[in-house]
Amino acid sequence: MTPNVRTSRISQITAWAVASLFVLGFFFHSVGMWTGPILGVWFVGTQKPRRGFLWLMAFTFIPDPLFHWRSFPLTSLSAALAYLGWMLLGALLSVLPLIFHRLISPRLPGFLSTLPFPLAAIVFDFLVRPLFHIGTAANSVFLSFLLCWFAATIVWLWNREIRTPLYALCAGLFVVTYVLVDNLGL
Repeated sequence: MTPNVRTSRISQITAWAVASLFVLGFFFHSVGMWTGPILGVWFVGTQKPRRGFLWLMAFTFIPDPLFHWRSFPLTSLSAALAYLGWMLLGALLSVLPLIFHRLISPRLPGFLSTLPFPLAAIVFDFLVRPLFHIGTAANSVFLSFLLCWFAATIVWLWNREIRTPLYALCAGLFVVTYVLVDNLGL
């Protein structure tokens, strides 16, 4: 006999709206910069560390040659292999903060367990920018920290089954802080 599960219409609409946001994040950068880290933190938290690392490397690396095929060097084999090597290094450096979060956050108490991902993301950001000759702005580091901390906090709240009012409060505070920092150039 199956149990009767009743959900309200508002819960169903909210669930579809949130799922739609995550799908939109694959196509629109402004939405994906919020939903992408949340998916990454959630996914790596559901896997064993080694398997999560391999899956994230596949999810990060495989689309790169497909989406950047026009810039792929076809002049020589060594140039093509070097290009793939740099893409693989970029994928590795973008996945390591998530793996660091997966390994360290379960060992930290309470809300402190949300900090490994944003701190590791900032450290690896400082490693990646000079490696790929990318300039940095002071506020981009803070914004990156806020986005990663937002993702880790949302997943932390989700895993503890904290209900909607606290989600709304945290999301609102993060979004307002992000908009203020972005617009004021702090």
